[in-house]
Amino acid sequence: MMKNKLAYIGFLGFIGVGGIFLEGGTLFSFFAFFSFFSFANVIPDELFWENVKRSALRAFFAQLAVSSTALATGSILSDFNLSAGVMVIGLSLTYAIGILVFAFSIMHYEYMEKKGQSE
Repeated sequence: MMKNKLAYIGFLGFIGVGGIFLEGGTLFSFFAFFSFFSFANVIPDELFWENVKRSALRAFFAQLAVSSTALATGSILSDFNLSAGVMVIGLSLTYAIGILVFAFSIMHYEYMEKKGQSE
């Protein structure tokens, strides 16, 4: 049994395996969810949840930057097909970057906590 419910998000990583069989490159971002299995035995305390909040804030700002850039770029383009393509790719990148930033940020904070350092 997992002590930390955040580890259950790791099961979403299996969606990335579908990217191999379906040749869907956008599904590969789901592999980042496998990193959440590393929190299965972490006992969640106040510092852990503070790290989750800080990681979520970083991911939110990264998603905001990517989605705003894609929307602005897509709006400027005059060709409808190119504009729609930029916005769809931007949406996919927004999702992928949010997952990656959150996953790597929380792993970084936990690594720093194990070393005994704080930011």
